[in-house]
Amino acid sequence: MNKKIALLSQIVFFGAIWGILEATLGYALHFLPTLVAGVVMFPIASFILVRAYLKTNSRVALLFVGLLAAAIKALNFLMPYTYVIKIADPMICIVIETVVIFAIVPLLNRNKVATNLLAFPIASITWRMVFVLFLIFQDLVFHTVSGQLQSFETGMTFIVVNGLFEGALGAVVYHVNLMIGKKPIHNLTTKPIFAGVFLILAIVVTLFL
Repeated sequence: MNKKIALLSQIVFFGAIWGILEATLGYALHFLPTLVAGVVMFPIASFILVRAYLKTNSRVALLFVGLLAAAIKALNFLMPYTYVIKIADPMICIVIETVVIFAIVPLLNRNKVATNLLAFPIASITWRMVFVLFLIFQDLVFHTVSGQLQSFETGMTFIVVNGLFEGALGAVVYHVNLMIGKKPIHNLTTKPIFAGVFLILAIVVTLFL
């Protein structure tokens, strides 16, 4: 199979999987406190992105996986009675999480456990700090007060406490990825037909959930 087609299929496959999880699990997590929901999604995002990297051996591919997942989430703007912030915030999270995982991938090494254990908490705290800066700008524009910025204590909990916890989960997920290896569903991810099916499924669940 043409390598470019196989790579494109993998990007679409992993981006669609992320889109499906955002539309299903991500939606369910909205019923949890704001400061808790994000703790679950970052480890999931890191699992998908690291798995994509192990399959494609391409850091650049990770950026396209994240952009596709964000684009799928953007389909919610087509729905009536949409609340811009509730759609934009998850999209921004997806993009920031993608960039930080893209940044730490070169640091990861199956033989350097200590490095791996540090990389994910740092990445987690970093994306949360960037997201808080976005929320500050957003609140100034829309004259709102985000849940993460209700007080200094909630802000620090969101960035540091939750960041360390989800970063630890991300490190665990990374080593699970290494144990799984490259073999499972390898052929599935490179076949355009399967990538197309999952993309259609991601679009459907995003529009109707």
